Amino acid sequence: MSEAAKRIYVYPEFTHTVTERHDTDVAYVRADLVDELIKALSAANDLITLFVALEVLSLPLYLMAGLSQRRRLLSQEAGLKYFLLGAFSSAFFLFGSAFLYGFAGTTTFDGIKGQIATSPGNDLYLLVGLAMLAVGLLFKVSAAPFHSWTPDVYQGAPTPVTAFMAAITKVAAFGAFLRIFYVAVGGMVWTWRP
Repeated sequence: MSEAAKRIYVYPEFTHTVTERHDTDVAYVRADLVDELIKALSAANDLITLFVALEVLSLPLYLMAGLSQRRRLLSQEAGLKYFLLGAFSSAFFLFGSAFLYGFAGTTTFDGIKGQIATSPGNDLYLLVGLAMLAVGLLFKVSAAPFHSWTPDVYQGAPTPVTAFMAAITKVAAFGAFLRIFYVAVGGMVWTWRP
């Protein structure tokens, strides 16, 4: 990643003091951590690692969405909405992980894939778990019909933070989709693919 791509230019409102305001000051938020978290998401071999990486990626975004000084109330409302709906999607993700653990007896992708290959045919826990994981990740991606929170959060958050949220969380969640649906449960493509 280039040095310019490692920085996000955030509004100067994050750096002003109580007594004076410097509009030329620009706060740099390093994207090194985000880069490493996206790598952790794409390299995860376990549902727990995937969940932790996705949540550690989301937690700073909840704060960044609510830190605008110019439109303070709107920004705080956006941060709270993003946090609550992020927690809601995390609950779906964890619920789906619990169902997959109930099916396979493990949270590793290899273990789930092995259990699918040797399954006697009762895939109810697997299908419910995949549905819950998909709902949780679709909330993170803000795909229809789970997108109703997106306009409110994007309107209230500062513009650079909105651009960052719109790009990075989508990349991370789609990486998680690929890891789950092509690595962990790729053996039962005939069940979940149209």
